[in-house]
Amino acid sequence: ARSRYLLYKSREKWTENQSKRVKILFREYPDLEKIYHLSDSLRKIYNQNITKSVAMLKLAH
Repeated sequence: ARSRYLLYKSREKWTENQSKRVKILFREYPDLEKIYHLSDSLRKIYNQNITKSVAMLKLAH
């Protein structure tokens, strides 16, 4: 249950213990790692000050 909340945070905000826990989680559930990376990419696009058309281009790649 504690690991679930890590997936809402960006990797830069994880503590050392959290990083270890996520490493185990991603090893056991590789699809979850893929989903996390997609979500993180969306978060980074959202946090940039860009236009909708530029964001759409970034999502396409």
